[in-house]
Amino acid sequence: MALGGPFDDELLQQQELEQAAEAHDEMVLCPVVEQDAAPAAHHEQEGGAAAGALLQGGAPVLQQLSCCGSYRQHHIGLLRREDAALDLRDTGIELRHQPLAAGLWWWKLSTTAARCGSASGGSGNFGTFGSFFSPSVEELVRLPDSEYEPPPYPFDNSKPSWQALSTATPLGPAMKREHFMLDPDWCFVNHGAFGASLRELDCECNMWRTHLERQPLRFIDRQLLPHLADSVRALAAHMRAPAADVALLLNATAGLNAVIRSAADAAHRCGDATFTSYNGRTGGGSDSAGSGGGGGEILLLSTAYGSVKTMARELWGAGAVREARIRFPIASEDEVVAAVAAALTPRTRLAVFDHVTSATAVTLPVRRLTALCHERGVQVRAREAARTSRSSVVRSMLPFVERTASADPLYPPVQQRQLVVVLIDGAHALGSLDLDIPAIGADYYVTNLHKWLCAPRGAALLHAPPHRQAALRPAIISHGARAGFLSRFVWDGARDYSPALSARSALRFWGALGAARAHAHMRGGAAAAAAALMGMWGTEARGAIAPPRMHDAMWLVPLPAAALPRGAPAAALQDALHHEFNVEVPVKTVPGVEGAFVRISCHVYNGMADYERLGRAVLEIAARGGGAGARNNMR
Repeated sequence: MALGGPFDDELLQQQELEQAAEAHDEMVLCPVVEQDAAPAAHHEQEGGAAAGALLQGGAPVLQQLSCCGSYRQHHIGLLRREDAALDLRDTGIELRHQPLAAGLWWWKLSTTAARCGSASGGSGNFGTFGSFFSPSVEELVRLPDSEYEPPPYPFDNSKPSWQALSTATPLGPAMKREHFMLDPDWCFVNHGAFGASLRELDCECNMWRTHLERQPLRFIDRQLLPHLADSVRALAAHMRAPAADVALLLNATAGLNAVIRSAADAAHRCGDATFTSYNGRTGGGSDSAGSGGGGGEILLLSTAYGSVKTMARELWGAGAVREARIRFPIASEDEVVAAVAAALTPRTRLAVFDHVTSATAVTLPVRRLTALCHERGVQVRAREAARTSRSSVVRSMLPFVERTASADPLYPPVQQRQLVVVLIDGAHALGSLDLDIPAIGADYYVTNLHKWLCAPRGAALLHAPPHRQAALRPAIISHGARAGFLSRFVWDGARDYSPALSARSALRFWGALGAARAHAHMRGGAAAAAAALMGMWGTEARGAIAPPRMHDAMWLVPLPAAALPRGAPAAALQDALHHEFNVEVPVKTVPGVEGAFVRISCHVYNGMADYERLGRAVLEIAARGGGAGARNNMR
């Protein structure tokens, strides 16, 4: 039997091909080679050069395998059942443990084996995408630590001011003077807004920029991608996640857009009413409020960040957005779980939850919410056209569908279990919480590096387990679109990548100080400040909007009524604090809750003197009748 083209219906049923394609995105399958057949030129197509080289020049056992194509430096093919017992040790070939079809097994050529041959990936260079002359980032993030060699820095990155840091270094105002660039004249208790970069990391960004300009092609073509892969490895390890499951982004907004848009596309392209977004099209803008004929929904919490609500309306259509109302004050996280349980419907396809809410500063039980959504799947019947489609676009969206267990995994039932896919917006999490992202169990997790980790602005991370990666497409499509998960996101054009390159150095800072100690300072400092301010302002009776265990490095603290007269905008008081007292803190209101609040943040550079200054400023404003006229008088 000679090598065939992609998808041979006479050999394999389409649903079996679909199952394999679902596992490896757009890899193609073709029939097995007879044992006496010579490898064909097809081996060299679609990135199969490495496999072809091994087949032609390797051990005899490799002559019996057929190379069918590659994706993300993994090569896939088929093997006859009678050959399944062959000794494949040290060959780089990995066999699946179940047959793909009668008489056939499928195999995967690992990245280790790919490196033994030409790792060109079709580019003619080192194995990455486009015209880059550097190793594949997909390979670099998959190498075990024992085999990985970090790229050397092109400049001195020793950071002398960090040499004396230890777990005994005092936290508080001294940290602000020595390690941050914050203006000492300001009382800065709003770290949660946009963070504050470490001074040494800002210097490192400038060194990267200078190095780039000394020889742009050397840096971009040959050094940039290996260093970005090194950043991914370090940051992924910090979150206890496999590096191959993490992608670098410009910011969290880019990651949220990628997931929300890709889910909307999946709903639209699978071609069935139960998977189709409102109005039968992807998205629909804020004016799309129709019923949609039974289309899917995206579920948000009422506490969701404003831009996330905008994304949902624009990409799914306003009528496809459902909100679970969180009614404050809340007594426990059980109330949040109950609100989500009540809001889930058979049409819910994607649920988006904050790990730490922005406006209300509450840490949500994301592990429980994820488990709830995964348990609340519904039985749906996919259209035959969607199930058996040869379209790689449709197949790449199938990870949004989980098949139910069956006696024969090769022939899944037509009835399938549509899980609610979960996206966690962790913009406030990395650096303020001890993260174990895989343990949360969410399908997608997005977090910023510039907020609590104090890296320079312009870098973020997206985590997706392997079975969820194929469905994602970034907003900007570039050279790496078909080269793998990280490749898809890591390069989006010529821009400043120094924040992503410098972010890994932030881990050295937190490692020297002791990350657990820093988290304890933030959490304990915020709680102590909230209690002190409520005592100073006499607002203890109103209390916090959530129990202490649901707060970490941020709190909402109730303001005295005189500081903001009824009907006055919250911005008036915030303006007065900013312009008259050099105090930076946001003023918030909470739907359904009387009065106004300040949202305080606590980082390693904050001390109780910051909150005493805030407290005195608010009392002074209250004594003169509040901040209602501040907008007109501040100039």
